[in-house]
Amino acid sequence: MKKLHTILNIIRTISILAFTAILIPIAMAAEPQNTIKQAPFIAPPTPQEFHNKVLITVNGQPITAGMFIAYLSSRTQKNPQIQNSRQLQFAVFNDLINLVLLAQVAKKNNLDKQPQVATLLELQRKELLSQLVLQDQLTKITPSEQQLQEAYKQQYGTPKEEYKAAHILVKTEAEAKTILEKLNQGADFGNLAKEKSIDSNASQGGSLGWFNPTQMVKTFADSLTSMTIGSISVAPVKTQFGWHIIKLEDKRTITPPEYTAVRSTLVAKAQRQALTDYIKQIRQEAKIEMQAPLSNSNSITK
Repeated sequence: MKKLHTILNIIRTISILAFTAILIPIAMAAEPQNTIKQAPFIAPPTPQEFHNKVLITVNGQPITAGMFIAYLSSRTQKNPQIQNSRQLQFAVFNDLINLVLLAQVAKKNNLDKQPQVATLLELQRKELLSQLVLQDQLTKITPSEQQLQEAYKQQYGTPKEEYKAAHILVKTEAEAKTILEKLNQGADFGNLAKEKSIDSNASQGGSLGWFNPTQMVKTFADSLTSMTIGSISVAPVKTQFGWHIIKLEDKRTITPPEYTAVRSTLVAKAQRQALTDYIKQIRQEAKIEMQAPLSNSNSITK
């Protein structure tokens, strides 16, 4: 399996290099034999009736306009800066011929019959089909203005408070109380955080930056919202992470954006939720039966 992935990585690398090469003027003198010098220039959008037109055959196997368009599209999507041109289509068309030739050799050598290859091909087929289903489902999802307005009110309806704070996190209440005493005696919060805190931000003086209280554990948020700017929590705050001493450094009110500025974001969010619900629905309707337990060992990947 590792050998197969190595081969696939090499093929991907060759493809990337080949695509990069189309940006460089092609020296006709260095072209291999049977290079196609007049690839059909297709200016998008291409008429549907042209889709099945055979452009060329490779050892009797046809390459259709639809196949060429799909391959060209897949290459240009990887690099949107590339402009569609005759030179580009010429290079990609010849690359497609090479692809067909190599696939023919692989099939002749029965490489497509190898279990790992057959599995990968089937997975790629299923991935493509699943993407097509979701794309088709997406065309049926059109949130109403009322739904979008309600979503806007839910997410942005009222101004929200953001807090800037720092904390010192320790394992025990006794240790937290000792640190709190030192702070009350005038010790520097940032220095004590660097020295005592077990959180990953200790080196930054325990700084948590700006955040919404809803992002924090409830006991932490409740203590924070009752504090005044510049104050330190009167007692250590317990969470599942340990014991916190909190310092409120600042707070601000965030004005919600205009509806028109976030409408497209709300549409995308509604569509994502609808697709998630659609997948949940088809899973509920499906008959899914475990045939063999998943192994915890690594032997399954060897």
